Amino acid sequence: MAYARAGHTSKAHKIIEELQAIATEAYVPSTFIALICSGLGEIDKALDWFERAIKERDAALIFHLPHPLP
Repeated sequence: MAYARAGHTSKAHKIIEELQAIATEAYVPSTFIALICSGLGEIDKALDWFERAIKERDAALIFHLPHPLP
């Protein structure tokens, strides 16, 4: 996400590709890919990945919810 927000989009896309390759052999939280897509401004893709994370009951989601206190 940091690469994406810093304008290093090719690096961010490469990380997505690497995470998807790792996911063929091991668990990769969908939230991680969703956050990178979000940073890239690819909102539709990010939402698809967040929906997948919800279906998977991805525990990483709890770290990315808005904090309820001011």
